[in-house]
Amino acid sequence: MLNKIKSLLAFSVVLVLFNSCAKELSLEQGTGGGPKGTYYFRFKLDGVQYDYSALTLGFRETFAAPDGSPPVVYYTFTGKPTEDANDLTSFGISLTSENIITTGNYAETAGGTDYILVAMLTGPDFSSPIYAAMGLHNPPASAFVLKLTTLTDTEAGGTFSGSLYSDNGLGNDVKMVTDGEFYVKFY
Repeated sequence: MLNKIKSLLAFSVVLVLFNSCAKELSLEQGTGGGPKGTYYFRFKLDGVQYDYSALTLGFRETFAAPDGSPPVVYYTFTGKPTEDANDLTSFGISLTSENIITTGNYAETAGGTDYILVAMLTGPDFSSPIYAAMGLHNPPASAFVLKLTTLTDTEAGGTFSGSLYSDNGLGNDVKMVTDGEFYVKFY
């Protein structure tokens, strides 16, 4: 079942990231979306500060399993540095589990947990490299860690850090994420 979840997750992450780029701008316009500064998504990449708060998005869904196994709970937290719908640059973090997801710490691993954590950084167009963390490097240079500090019916927030790998997480070129923090509204 875990392999089915990983396949669904990888497809869903890409779908949500690209759909968030095409999302109607009226949902989250302005710095941090909503009232100015309310929602944000920022981090350091290899020591350089980035602010992806121009468009922020929280997404959650529960998928019923056709084989009668427990349903899959899926959360995604995404930020974009620009409101330009043609610019695909975004950073997304997805958390998937057959169990209830609550506030707490979640770490990228190469299996053996009851959840899957994926982080993905995309560039401005389809030819740009994609850096990702999804438990494929064992051990990773620095495991990607998400700490959910807020999780309500309408909003989510927390911190994140760790290694992202080139070639959709399969490569060996590593980018280090530090001081990541987000606060997003669910749509």
